[in-house]
Amino acid sequence: VVFGATNEIFKPFLYKKLFDLLALQNTSLAPQMIQIVVWILLLSIFYTILWRGIGFSINYFQPRVMSDLLNTCYKYLQNHSYSYFNNNFVGSLVTRVQRYQRAFENVTDQIFFEFGRTTIITAGILTVLFYRYWILGLILLVWSVVYVVIIYFFTQYKIKYDLEKAAVDTKTTGYLADTISNNINVKLFTSYDAEYNGFKKLTDKLFKLRKFTWDLNQTVEGIQGVLALILEFCVMYVAVRYWQKGLITVGDFALLQAYVFTMFEQLWGIGRQMRSLYENIADANEMTEVLITPHGVVDVENAKKLKVINGGIVF
Repeated sequence: VVFGATNEIFKPFLYKKLFDLLALQNTSLAPQMIQIVVWILLLSIFYTILWRGIGFSINYFQPRVMSDLLNTCYKYLQNHSYSYFNNNFVGSLVTRVQRYQRAFENVTDQIFFEFGRTTIITAGILTVLFYRYWILGLILLVWSVVYVVIIYFFTQYKIKYDLEKAAVDTKTTGYLADTISNNINVKLFTSYDAEYNGFKKLTDKLFKLRKFTWDLNQTVEGIQGVLALILEFCVMYVAVRYWQKGLITVGDFALLQAYVFTMFEQLWGIGRQMRSLYENIADANEMTEVLITPHGVVDVENAKKLKVINGGIVF
């Protein structure tokens, strides 16, 4: 991941050099330009190989841990007491187990493919800009801090609704699973209308929570768009002033545009990633509660083995 992200920081420098040579309008420089194009190709091939290596590594790591999580959930869940299962919908418990392993998969994807890569690329771009044009580096740093702070407080506000949405979704799935498995009782006791109304009440609540959280996402994406416009304007304005004073070249414009676009791409994604991370934590929360709930019936330490000598029924 580190080498792949470094590649994305270094490649714009090659484009900068290429555009600087193009600006000279000298055909004798074509061999140097071809050499730069070849280097860009080699870096792209290297980048592709790196990410395929990450992908195959993840393909072993994630399924292995997901299987282990399923086994852990099975062992702990089956050791709960009889009354525990009486007080919980079977469908809800199954949903919690499935969400738990899926949440792990999504979170690890975000850590490897999103958060880690975004952190390295952002830090690299800021370092380069501070070294070459400190004012532009400062603009990007301040913008990044403001952006991340807004996203952080937004996700903190939204997490309670994500938890509530996950709980209602679990209840809905559990209700559906249990009424399907007890379909004969629904028919025998003519309780179709009552069961349907109960299910509809849950789905209506789920609709309201989904719409509310999705509207929150749209609101924050609107704020992100405004911040992106402000950043692009500030960077290009300062760059033009630098060019006016002869401090930067045409290639520097290409470099800055590539870096600004990369920052947009990475930090725009981080807002979605943080929201997704908290949603996955909310999904995993219910199974976590099952795993930290003490068993109702616990074996006595060093208990003797039970030996049944004779079997019988006494009235």
